[in-house]
Order: sequence, then C-alpha cells, then structure tokens
Amino acid sequence: MTRGRSLLCEEICMPKMEENLIERCEDAITSLKQELEELQEQYKENQREIVFLSSTNINQGLESFYGKNISDDPNMRTIQTNLVHREQEIRFFNTVNGIELTKYLKKTESKSEEGTIFNHKLVGCCHFLSFELEFKTLEEKTKRCEVIHLKIFMDCDWNSDLKELVSRAQKSLNLLGFFRTLSAFTEWCEYRKSTFSQFKVKQNWRYPYLKLQSGIKICI
Repeated sequence: MTRGRSLLCEEICMPKMEENLIERCEDAITSLKQELEELQEQYKENQREIVFLSSTNINQGLESFYGKNISDDPNMRTIQTNLVHREQEIRFFNTVNGIELTKYLKKTESKSEEGTIFNHKLVGCCHFLSFELEFKTLEEKTKRCEVIHLKIFMDCDWNSDLKELVSRAQKSLNLLGFFRTLSAFTEWCEYRKSTFSQFKVKQNWRYPYLKLQSGIKICI
C-alpha cells in the first residue's frame, strides 16, 4: 500500500517538475531573445555612428557648414599640415623616451567660478612596462592647469624602486616627473638586461667570477 502511494506521488510530481522545467527554459529563451534584439539594435546604432563619423561625412558636413570645398581652404591645408607635423613629433618623442600612448579619454566633471575640473584616463607603455593613469585637472579661467588627483595602475610589486616611484608620483601629483623617471628607469633596466646577456655567470664556492663569451674570466 505504501509503495502504491509512493508511485502515485511520483506520477503526480513528475509532470509538475517537467512543467516547471519547461517554463524556466521558455523564460530563459525569451530573455535571451530580448538580449539578442537589444544587441542587434545596439550594433545597428554603432554602425550608424561609424558611418556618421567617417571622414567623408565629416568633410561633407564641414563643406556644408562653410559653404565651400574645405580642401581648397588655405586654413584647412594649414591645419592638416600642422597635424602631420605633430604626428611626426609624437613618433619622434616615442622613439626618444620609449613612451607610447595608446588610449586617452577626457571628460568634464564640474564647472565653478574657480574653473573646470576634468577627468583624464591615459593608457600606454614605456618600453616593456604598461601603465594606466587616472587623474583630475583644474583648469582655471586664466588658462592655468593644475593636477589635483592622480592614480597610477602598474605592476610594480616586482621592484621596490618602481613601487616607490609610483607612490611618490601619486603623492606629489607630478606627472612630468613621473614620466621622466619612468623613462630613465626602463631604459636602465633594458641596458642592464642587455649587459648581463653578454656574460655567462659562473660561480665557484671560493672564487666567484664572470666568464666572458670569449673565455676570459674576471674575478668578482
């Protein structure tokens, strides 16, 4: 009798469990369809923005605004020439100091009588070290600009000097000093690595020495 009741309960519960499972699956499918539609709409919007921001449309917009062909405008030709010159300068400085900037964002945070506060995000690398900077600047009406907050994200746990450099830069809010010191530090690391690669280190229990590739031994 007990076994019969158990079988009866199973027969009643199983359809309900299957029904609940089907409902959950249908809800999940509906949710996925909605997300897919939203993603498709976002993709279409992004494509429209890309087309809108294309150089052709920008030139057409400028020509419509100025009422003439901007390629014939001496001012526009001067701007384009200056832009090429600035790009060449950036490549030159990247070669000299090893710093390459890959991403930069700027956003207005607030405006007041004192001036305007901007949020900046800067991403790049210096030789083999990657960095990400988030900082705020206060730009006064007198065109004076001051860094008022600085946060540096770097993998610096492997070197105490680098860790101290990051900490000191965040306290002093000295962006220029940070980049100068970082460039010198990475250049020193590269030079040190290159120098030691020329030696094959040998160590005896009594007479440690460096052995040059030519076979000459130098005692330490």
